[in-house]
Amino acid sequence: MISHQLLGNLTNQHQLMVQVLEDTTFPINQRVSSHLAPIAWYFGRAVYLELLWFRGEILNDYQLSERVTHLFSQQTEQNDQIDKHLPPKDHLINWALEIFEEDLMILANSSLLPQHPYVENDDFLQLMNQYQARLYEKMLEVALYQSAIQSYPDFIVQNPLVPEKPSSKNIEVSAGHYRIGPKSGIAFAEELPPQLIDLSRYRMTVNPVSNAQFLAFVIDEGYLNLDFWTEQGQQWLSQQTNHHPCHWGRDNNGRWFGKGIQGAFELIGDDPVSGICKYEAEAYIQWAIQQDKKMQGAVLPHEYQWEVAIKTQAIKYAGRGYEWCSNTFKAYDQYKAPKSFEMEHPLLNTDASILRGASIHTQPKLRRSSLRSSCDAGYQHPFAGMRIVLPPGEAFWEKN
Repeated sequence: MISHQLLGNLTNQHQLMVQVLEDTTFPINQRVSSHLAPIAWYFGRAVYLELLWFRGEILNDYQLSERVTHLFSQQTEQNDQIDKHLPPKDHLINWALEIFEEDLMILANSSLLPQHPYVENDDFLQLMNQYQARLYEKMLEVALYQSAIQSYPDFIVQNPLVPEKPSSKNIEVSAGHYRIGPKSGIAFAEELPPQLIDLSRYRMTVNPVSNAQFLAFVIDEGYLNLDFWTEQGQQWLSQQTNHHPCHWGRDNNGRWFGKGIQGAFELIGDDPVSGICKYEAEAYIQWAIQQDKKMQGAVLPHEYQWEVAIKTQAIKYAGRGYEWCSNTFKAYDQYKAPKSFEMEHPLLNTDASILRGASIHTQPKLRRSSLRSSCDAGYQHPFAGMRIVLPPGEAFWEKN
């Protein structure tokens, strides 16, 4: 028996993706960044995966998915040659609506469904909801990046962003044995299998770096002092023309504002900074060490440290932005590749960097501490910010 709640979730996910594409005013086959496919590709891939896994795997009908494999297979994401072959907006939306409507009709009518483990356990619906939620967020990422390259000459800031010193306020996480990975339910292959790990004692900043704190780095010419930047960071910096988070802009009075999907907006000082790459995050930390001796030894967290701090509720986390981690995106011990290569993360076991957490656009079904995201260290991810790990310091019995 199909879960009505999961079926309702899938219906809602369809509607969200269609609405984003309908509201898109820029060319849907346009690449706004070398790190992103066109918004049409992410939408079309969501439809393709539903065809592949429902029509194909469950109903044993691969005809429709095979017709568009050359466009929406995972292997085509970074192939800009396919962009000009992506369908126009109206055609893409009508194609999707027809497929979504028929799929939902079949799923709602149990007599039309064959006996299949994916159906009996609702695995298909859980899986499809999660993959489409991830693709929906990528669509919004493209939309935000498109906004970030706009100028907004008429926007005037009324409440200027005021710089603040870096904060070393932190909380300690005890050394111990910890479990990494999802507790239960359907998860992406890269989150599995759960791991048992040992961690030494460490401290993590209570809050992520804020807009106001990052502004202080910008004003203090942190982008110009190469001492703060790694060798790779310097190479990245030499290719940049803007020295600020990707979706910040300045009005005619020189005041900073943000650029969102709905247009320009006033930045709030306490909000977590976002729109930075890993190299910027590393440079900020080196600058912060210079500002406050309490920051000595500060680094980006390893993803294990991040997950344990969340699970033990050691730090405040509102899920408003992804956070850069220090390690690269490697498979866990005893990782098992999924049956379909379309389910395997394309950046797994590469030098891509880890992002943990969630953004304000992450759907509830993906908001779990074990979720692993990844991208190139030099990508100013519009939803990504940072938090800081500090050395353990004195034990409580050593303190005066």
